[in-house]
Amino acid sequence: MKGFVGVGCGRLKVGLVLAALASAGCGGGSPPVQSPLGFGPQLREHAVTKDPTVKMGFAVAETGSNLVRIYPPNNRKNYPPLCTVHGWQVIDIASDAKGDLYVPNGNGNIVEFAPGCGRRIATWHEREGQPDDVAVFGKTVYVGTLGNPPDKSGDVAVCTSTCNRVLRLPAVAELVGLAVDAKGNVWASTTAGLVVWRGGKMPGQVVRGYKNPYAAGLDFANDGTLLSLDEFDPAVYTYSCDAQTASCRQLGRWRLQPSGYYGKLDKANLQFQVANQQTDQVDVYAYPGFAYQYSYSNGLGHQYNLVGITAFPM
Repeated sequence: MKGFVGVGCGRLKVGLVLAALASAGCGGGSPPVQSPLGFGPQLREHAVTKDPTVKMGFAVAETGSNLVRIYPPNNRKNYPPLCTVHGWQVIDIASDAKGDLYVPNGNGNIVEFAPGCGRRIATWHEREGQPDDVAVFGKTVYVGTLGNPPDKSGDVAVCTSTCNRVLRLPAVAELVGLAVDAKGNVWASTTAGLVVWRGGKMPGQVVRGYKNPYAAGLDFANDGTLLSLDEFDPAVYTYSCDAQTASCRQLGRWRLQPSGYYGKLDKANLQFQVANQQTDQVDVYAYPGFAYQYSYSNGLGHQYNLVGITAFPM
């Protein structure tokens, strides 16, 4: 893809995360154990610390350390994480309206945790390849993947009780970011542009009017505005989009600090927080307007392995 995601041993393309971490001996902590089902390495699916009082905040994923850390929503004083859960080669993460956390792992397991780094609620397994993003709508979990050899274009696995349904990309492209709007339309940023699946069903359509040169993560504001990060620019583009006509109208473009790949709004749409893979910190911007406010990094690593982020409850 056009862009890089930070991992524990340097800046590497997202598509190389699995091979690079394995060959370089990255990953942090104890080595993963082999799954008895033959799905590859199995994550150690438990919370390492737990705080049941955590009701809202931001969760930050580190690919290199295999940890997802949860921080308070307003962290100007750079507090340490409130609690932490294990993952395995996690790129981006998501949450739902209840505050449950969804962690897609490099072996295809997607784990749902209760709020506050709580107990594991559910686990799904998708077979479409290395997950690189995830989005939740109701009881449906959408998992964006990088695809399986020799076809590495990537698709979207649709998980309810199982992950048997797949949203195929209409063109040969690598999927980067994933988001679902309030009407259940699924949107993906890819190396071939923006794609939408109306109602979360096939077929997908390439969207007209999308201007990002190097697309990265996506998020929707409460009023339906689409936020699309662009790492190499680096900037965030905003759009008014219509799934029925598969078209977007650009509303603005705001410069950000380099180099963020994924970013999310808080529930009140007052903050936009970006995981900065270059500085290993989270950059916080006011919304709307994207005026820089502050950054925090307490407890985060220092080897370009900071990647995904989500706000909860969404």
